[in-house]
Amino acid sequence: MNAPERYVVVGGAGAVGAMITELARSRGMDTLVVDSTSAVDGLRADITAPTEELRKALESADVVVLAVPEDVAVAALPVITAGLRPGTLLVETLSVKTVLTPHLCGHQDIEIVGINPLFAPSLDLHGRSIAVVETGSGPRSERFLRLLTDRGARLLYTTADEHDHAAATTQALTHAAVLSYGLALSHSGCEMTTLRDFATPPSTMLTALLARMTVNRPEVYWDIQSRNPHARRARAELAESLRSIASAVESDDPAQFAAHLATVETAFGDHLQWYQRICADTFTGLTDGPESDLITTEVTADD
Repeated sequence: MNAPERYVVVGGAGAVGAMITELARSRGMDTLVVDSTSAVDGLRADITAPTEELRKALESADVVVLAVPEDVAVAALPVITAGLRPGTLLVETLSVKTVLTPHLCGHQDIEIVGINPLFAPSLDLHGRSIAVVETGSGPRSERFLRLLTDRGARLLYTTADEHDHAAATTQALTHAAVLSYGLALSHSGCEMTTLRDFATPPSTMLTALLARMTVNRPEVYWDIQSRNPHARRARAELAESLRSIASAVESDDPAQFAAHLATVETAFGDHLQWYQRICADTFTGLTDGPESDLITTEVTADD
């Protein structure tokens, strides 16, 4: 029987790092958590200025997971790669993949794979999607990715640029839209109690998404907005779309307003009914709580 692989999870006290640590340990891997926080259960160290103990840990690793913010990853990469043995697997977990692309060239002696869980890492992996960018694949990357698929994760293989283009739409655009709604809400003068009492299901869901954003550190969303090369275009299209809707309403042009809605419907293609079912199921669940008497027939019509 082969000996368990040695994992070093840098940033292991964070959400993604903790997820990978749990996966590795569940398979009996010898796993060291490295983090700069005082509460870390492992080695407290700064990856950009490694101690001798950390250098030795990296040199002995079979798999090194880099679960840190983009700026730390860029600063730490030369330090990490300098000490890795040939054949070691480097796993990066950045939400923007093209950030590291220029820094990964010239490392043909190690395996490199990038992953991005497209969900909160605290959730169960079963049935959830993880984007995968393979720069240098090999037996260790295959075994690592099997840790994810054995838990039921769905792997989406892509390139760094394709990943960032898709992420700009599914993450940068979504976060910008929800945060913009939140800023408008905070300036509306409507108290949260009133909002909750009068809320339609769409309002409840959008406000719930806004509340969920407060769980993560601002740096998580900042990196997606500031580092993704496609995010600026996504925000510009969001702003332009809002101006187009406002123009149709303020110019008393219901035909143009209807045309906007028709454009959106057409964009769904064959996926329209699938998303409609998700919405209907979600809204049905919102009426099952103890405060369901607040949901009126007017709200049902909004569905």
